Order: sequence, then structure tokens, then C-alpha cells
Amino acid sequence: MDLAPWDASEVEAATVPTVAADDGNRIIAVNDPAASLLGWQAHDLVGQRLTAVIPEHLCKRHAAAFSSLLLTGESRILGRQIPVPALHRDGRVIPVRLSIQTQEAVDGRTVFVAQLTTTTAPPAPPDTPRDGRHATRPVPGPVHLPTTTRKTTVGPSRAVPEWLSLFADAGRALTGTLDPEERLQRRLDVASHTLSPQSTATCVYGLVKCDGGAEVLHHSSAGHLPLLMTTQEGETRYLDAGRGLLIGMDPGVPRLSARDPLPPHSTLLLFTDGLIERRGESLDDAMVRLRRHTTDQARAPLDVFCDEMIIKFGADTTDDIALLAPRPTPPARAARPDRAGVRDNGING
Repeated sequence: MDLAPWDASEVEAATVPTVAADDGNRIIAVNDPAASLLGWQAHDLVGQRLTAVIPEHLCKRHAAAFSSLLLTGESRILGRQIPVPALHRDGRVIPVRLSIQTQEAVDGRTVFVAQLTTTTAPPAPPDTPRDGRHATRPVPGPVHLPTTTRKTTVGPSRAVPEWLSLFADAGRALTGTLDPEERLQRRLDVASHTLSPQSTATCVYGLVKCDGGAEVLHHSSAGHLPLLMTTQEGETRYLDAGRGLLIGMDPGVPRLSARDPLPPHSTLLLFTDGLIERRGESLDDAMVRLRRHTTDQARAPLDVFCDEMIIKFGADTTDDIALLAPRPTPPARAARPDRAGVRDNGING
């Protein structure tokens, strides 16, 4: 089959935000939807390097991956939808799903065509009192309930979206009470049986409290994958205590809870199974793989940490991914007066 010459008008006419680049890593075509999404005029982007629309902390990764693709012709992301952040002209980060295809033109050039699908940020939670000392990053993209919930059968008298909405409302209301963890999950058991007796769900609940100046995580899990704690030094540990049956399995079974100290600047990773579960790989191996990667990113800024988790693991799955990564940060200490400086300023004569 003859290959048609590269035609930039195909990109410009597309309704989906689309950007095309050559093998020199320069933008050669962009349509108005993509330019508008990224805060540019289309003609201003043409001729610029792709790094103009890539967050700074991902530029080195992009350069390495692009070079590898040109050398080997292979890439983990070609033909896949990858959740990544794009860079707006004003410096904002925009969550998108990136899908890249290649086209070989008759003159021998390789053209890379990328479509950008925007993702919708989750609704903001109700205002609740907090001390503001925990750094968090919004999850890029929609938040879905775990796979076990979405695959269960819901009775014919209640549609799935309606049940999910009611269950989510119940969870938010119960979280606002700040009950002990096992009591909260016990109540979710009751809510699950009331709203949809045939359904089950995994759940993990945690509350960080200040105990004698130290941050302590109070947590409980209902069939969910364990939380992963990574210290600033790169040491990792799964928090396995406080685990129990799935929500909805047996409301009569007592729920357990556990407490674990959170060292300053450590990162606590909560994630859905879509992040690590892969066909043909054991769960144990997948969890070891995750620990290794969080060790590598232990000192990275929190937004970089989250992006690296999504990019590293998102290319190998078609499942939904959601993650949450709180990082306790000690309050800044007030600077003490410099005694020598006080004397030099004439206090002593």
C-alpha cells in the first residue's frame, strides 16, 4: 500500500486536540482545539520543540524516551492511552490522556501524531477543618470506585449511577464525623447492605493525627491493597495491619484498625489495584515493583512523585487508576535571633 505524503491539514481539521511532531522533536502541525487547550495560538506553536508543552520535571524523561524510540523503533506508549500532564502556556499543569501514533511519509520522515483527551478533575470535597500541614496533589482525572464495586451486580430497582452516588454521599458524611476507623467501616457495611445488599467494595480509610508533636496515621482497610509508606531516605513499608473483609461481605464481623507513625517528609501512597495489577504477573511481584519505584522517587516533589507513578505504571494497563499521596510536612520553625548579631548592633555598647 502506498503511503500518502504527510498532510498537515488532516491534523488541523481534526475535532480532537491533536499535535504532530517530526523526528527532530519539533511541532509541525497543531489544530485549534489543542492550541486552545494549551493556551497558545496554533501558528505560535508550529516550529517549537515539544518541550514547550511538557512540564519541566518530565522533559528529561521525554528526551530519553524520544531518543530511544528513534534508535529502536519501539516505545511503551505508542498505541496506548497514557495519563500525563501537559503544560499550559501560563505554567499550569493540565491532566490529559495522551495517545500517540506514527505515520511514515513517502519521503522517509516519521511523523508522530498525538491526540490529547482532557480528563475531568474530581469535585471538590466539602470544607472541613484542617491544619494545612499536609501537602497533597489532586488526582489527575476522574476518581472511580474500586474494580470490585464496578463489577458487582446491582438490583433492578436501582441504577448503578444512582447507587454509586448514594454510597459516595454516605461515605463523605461518615468521614466528616471522624469516628474511629473500625466504626466508620462498620457503618459503611450497614450502608452497603441498605443501598445494595448484593454488592461489595474495597475501602481504605485513614486519619492523620498529631500525637505529641509526631504525625500518626490511624487506618483501617476492608479488602483493599495495603498503603505504602516511603520515607525521605527511600525506605519502604506496606502498612498491613488493620485489614479485614470487603465492605458488604459480613456486617457482623468486627473491624480492625491500626496506628503507624509517619516520619516527616515521608510519602504515604494510597492506590487502586489498576495501578499495579498486570496479567501474567503475581501480585507480590507487582508490589515489589511499586516499592522499588517509590524508593527512586522518595525525594521528588509531590507532583513529580505522582506523575512518575502514573507514567511508570499507566502505560501497561487499560484499567482505571486512582492514587492519593499525602506527605506530612513539619511546620516551619521561627528563626531565633542571632546573639552575635545583636551585640554587633550596639546592644552591648
